[in-house]
Amino acid sequence: MVNKSIKKITIIISVVILSACTSDPAVRLANCVEDATKKLKNESEERVKNTCDLSQEGKYAVVMYPNIILSDDELRNAGMDAATIATIRSLRFPHIPDIEPFESIYVIPKNKNSLPSRTTYYKRFATIPKLLYLEKEMKNISFTIYDAPTAIEITNIE
Repeated sequence: MVNKSIKKITIIISVVILSACTSDPAVRLANCVEDATKKLKNESEERVKNTCDLSQEGKYAVVMYPNIILSDDELRNAGMDAATIATIRSLRFPHIPDIEPFESIYVIPKNKNSLPSRTTYYKRFATIPKLLYLEKEMKNISFTIYDAPTAIEITNIE
């Protein structure tokens, strides 16, 4: 009887953990990048465009941040507002503003009732060679990956 209870609790905890992981929009996008890289390899194409459902309500920003230090002016020139820049900085190393050690994917809701998310999980499959930024209100985002000579690169979001 105790053994069955432990199994039930373990299953419930596992389901809760798995659903929490997949509800994170940045992780969901990283999973789509993983799927696209598999598709790229299977189809032996040079480029693959993929669409991903982020399940976001309302307006949100997607930032694919490369492995370089970018100033606030450079981020503003890409179209980011001050709130988006502040959110990115707070999700990186807020106490050391000039250190940006690794590229990341961010999904930042413009609705203050939702939390922003960030991941580096996609790095197992692809790199971000340049800053990519997009604001939109639709649940789906499309991106293009390219099989470059040294790595698979995320080259476009729309």
